[in-house]
Amino acid sequence: MKLKETFGNIDESEILNFEKNIGKQLPPEYRTFLIENNGGRPKPNIFKTLRGEYETDIQFFFGITKGNYDLQENFQRLKNHVPFEFIPIAVDSGGNRILLNLNTKEIYFFDSETEERYLISETFKNFIKGLYNLKEEQSELDKAIYSQNIFYFKSCLEKGEDIDNIVNEFNQTMVTVASLGGKLKLLKFFMENGAKYEMALFNASSNGHIEIVKYLLSKGANPNERDVTQNDDTALIQACFGGYLEIVKLLIKNGADINAKDINGQTALDKAYWSDNQELIGYLENEVYI
Repeated sequence: MKLKETFGNIDESEILNFEKNIGKQLPPEYRTFLIENNGGRPKPNIFKTLRGEYETDIQFFFGITKGNYDLQENFQRLKNHVPFEFIPIAVDSGGNRILLNLNTKEIYFFDSETEERYLISETFKNFIKGLYNLKEEQSELDKAIYSQNIFYFKSCLEKGEDIDNIVNEFNQTMVTVASLGGKLKLLKFFMENGAKYEMALFNASSNGHIEIVKYLLSKGANPNERDVTQNDDTALIQACFGGYLEIVKLLIKNGADINAKDINGQTALDKAYWSDNQELIGYLENEVYI
């Protein structure tokens, strides 16, 4: 990784002063990073959260400086929004922070809108090693999708674009993209602004995105919707095929038809055998299909 627009050289005394102000010691790996670089704009700069909830960028690593990218300034801004052991060390293009847990040394993504944290890496060193470049051919829309940049989509709506006509190169709506890709923040934005969400539950169930499934069910999504392009499967059949036990339980709890069959006459239990998830199969055989 290379950095540009760094914030100048610092010495050990400045780091000690920062540690005194926050009441915690910095991990050795991160201390070394500050001494050698003191923040800046990285290249490569793209990362994903560990479970794939977010793919976004690092606009700047914070440093010991003055202004918007100062470590101390950002610590003060965020200290009432995260537990004491976390400090913000970077920011993405959507204004979300990357956090360092000073106790466990883990790196987290902090969604500034929902104030939820998502694990990125177990160490700062591995976080740096895992950064990669965004493909140059990606459009502004693609970049906004990957980073779940709500400001970009707000701008689209302010310009008068129809919410259901904002589509990617495959003619997929943003609800489809979000439900397939596990992008809950993006999905919430579009649904809260009136976007149609047919097949979103099917998509999320097919791909194991349990938080999206929970959200859609809470909003009244039909647990029995089918996709005629995929053997007329239901969301439950697809979740069983994928081996997603917790999603299967959620769908059944919310009224999914366990006796529904696909175009070939197969039920959710039939499809579960393909998943090779023995816990799921046992649950269905012993508690559902009795």
